[in-house]
Amino acid sequence: MFLGLFLPSLLKAELGSLPKSEPPLVQITTEYNVICRGNRPIFTAEVAESLKPVRCDWTINPSIDFFPLSDSSIFVNATDTGEFLITVFIYEANLGTPALLGSSEITIYVTTIPSVTPIHDTICLGNIATIWADTSASAWDLFYDWRPESDESTPFINVSPDETTDYTVLVSNYPFGEFEGVEYFNNCFRTDTATVVIDTNVKFYIIGDTIACVGDTIPFVTLTLVDGTVIAWFDEWFDEIGTADTIRIPIEEGDNKFYVEAIDDKGCQDTIPITVRGINIPNEVINDPGVDTICRGDSILLVASGGDRYEWNVFQNTDSIVVSPREKKFTYIVKAFTEHCYSVDSITIHTKNCDIVYFPSAISLSSPITANRIFKPIGEQQSFSQYHLAIYNRWGQLIFESRNFDIGWNGTHQGENVRPGTYVFVFRITNKGDVWEKVGTVTVID
Repeated sequence: MFLGLFLPSLLKAELGSLPKSEPPLVQITTEYNVICRGNRPIFTAEVAESLKPVRCDWTINPSIDFFPLSDSSIFVNATDTGEFLITVFIYEANLGTPALLGSSEITIYVTTIPSVTPIHDTICLGNIATIWADTSASAWDLFYDWRPESDESTPFINVSPDETTDYTVLVSNYPFGEFEGVEYFNNCFRTDTATVVIDTNVKFYIIGDTIACVGDTIPFVTLTLVDGTVIAWFDEWFDEIGTADTIRIPIEEGDNKFYVEAIDDKGCQDTIPITVRGINIPNEVINDPGVDTICRGDSILLVASGGDRYEWNVFQNTDSIVVSPREKKFTYIVKAFTEHCYSVDSITIHTKNCDIVYFPSAISLSSPITANRIFKPIGEQQSFSQYHLAIYNRWGQLIFESRNFDIGWNGTHQGENVRPGTYVFVFRITNKGDVWEKVGTVTVID
């Protein structure tokens, strides 16, 4: 945006001159009578040679600051907005009691540069475009000068160009040129551009799913035309299947092709295609492992099939996983993805105590699963009358001890994580009068 000087370079005013004569004996000259706040316009009193030498006295009503530049010129410090009457009185010079020879006055208009937001338009060739300098309610209180030349002084104009065209608009709080009997030489305006684009391409488009997941039931997709008016929807054989802006269509496995004929909001008409792909998803994903109960501490292989990728609820993403559940039962859930489609399957594995107790071979200090961070025996607590678990480091130092079956070792010593490595455990219980002891190792991983 910029301020431009498109107007005459000199303004002369003669209002209330004394005495009246032709040509005027006194007149004020300046470039513009509409100026921006903050500007410092210069005003000069032009006096007929027959009156010289003279003395000039200036007044401004309402009062604003002004400063002399010469015997006959001043500049005004336009710090306030509004209308100001500038008057110059011409007196004889070099006399004890100078006589008034004449006067001249001019009204100036001090304002601010308005803010506008141009609204552009895009049309088909031959249509009429409406472009706006601004659409706010206050826009109608402003004055406009459109270029290329237009007789309109409104916030908008209607045009029908043969090609993409930029329209320049000057916007001000005061008129440009003559208005209601007053001539305005305007130097306080904003210049902006609104563009009319001639577009031979339609602008409507289709929104909706382009992939449907085909399983036991036939899926439907909803297609909606945006920025246009539907004439008709067609299937791939161009049989009409609807005329509403939104249509719901059944999808089969494979590529399903459809077409919509429509008119956009600029009056351009076209037919555009859309393809919805039906992707088959399996109903059963996890292969039958043959058993659903294992000894606690043992492992079982679970295998999924039918997808391109997999997500298990135990933070693994391969088609097969080896699991060793510690709970009495645990349900493993997998999502099998084929592109954006997926099916969900699950299997519950039960565990039983095949020994009195068993021990995990390792603990992980950073595992998101709490049970993987704790080392303790797995067994039936109610069968133990006495219990003792001790952990030793590689130098034989006791670093953990527990006499409570529910309290296991979390891989720390004196409040700090131990170093990854191998540690020795000694476990002793009394079970139904028999003393049972086990010595082994546990690996701590980071």
